[in-house]
Amino acid sequence: MAILKHITDIIKNMKIIATVLFFLLSLSSIAQTYKATLVFRDSHREEGFVKSFIENRTITSGFSGSLEHELNLDDKTIKFKPSESGEFKAIPSDEIDEIILHQEKGNTAFKHILLKELSGKGEPKEGGRMVFLPYVKKGKINIYGIKYTETGSTGQGASYFSKGLRFYYQNANEDYALNYQNIGLTDLMNMESRIVNPFKDLFKDCPAMVNEMETMKNQMFQRNKEAKQEYKDKQKEFKNLPKEEQEKLINIHKYTFYAIERMFDKYEACQ
Repeated sequence: MAILKHITDIIKNMKIIATVLFFLLSLSSIAQTYKATLVFRDSHREEGFVKSFIENRTITSGFSGSLEHELNLDDKTIKFKPSESGEFKAIPSDEIDEIILHQEKGNTAFKHILLKELSGKGEPKEGGRMVFLPYVKKGKINIYGIKYTETGSTGQGASYFSKGLRFYYQNANEDYALNYQNIGLTDLMNMESRIVNPFKDLFKDCPAMVNEMETMKNQMFQRNKEAKQEYKDKQKEFKNLPKEEQEKLINIHKYTFYAIERMFDKYEACQ
């Protein structure tokens, strides 16, 4: 199906290269304190202030292989204090279910969840890494997403900055999310399976959707004028949004990964 070819093309070009002023990098690396609510696994809550995993949104080109680790999203402890004048104490991350940051532009909730990598054929691997992922959209399929900045050198003494983003998906009935967009060069050898099979795992409690995924797998590299036109129309709609709306991950996903959202909507209606 052409829409899945569209998904493939987007994933290969997820990074948007942009030049930014150098002082922004310095500002982004300064640890900040945020008013927050901690939701513990035993369901009790504590109000106060946190830092830790939210300290860094910038990575260096050629990072270790785990974007989430480079962004401190796998912190084992959270620095927390009950009041601005109090002293920070370290709380084990394993005790926390969610962290809700209270900011001027609204709240952001981070779920502490097991993140599973995918094999070259798109099958969830055993084990995983516990990370804090910010919600983008809640539903029968939860969508998480992050933005980050990557910096490096061109090899000729000049620096560059690249803005990137990544989305993750979780069946709300499961206790893990899938690192869907972490696609390596070796995965390209089995691209049809790598793109489609994760959805078969997400939709495994809906046989009709699993069967549809298998059909899509057989048709995913077909292209047609309708699919190309739909992509152009969606991008036009996106560019007509106010600038602040274009910055929101929920809108980036809605207008860029509309084919995935369409599948999620069909799954929501599955009986």
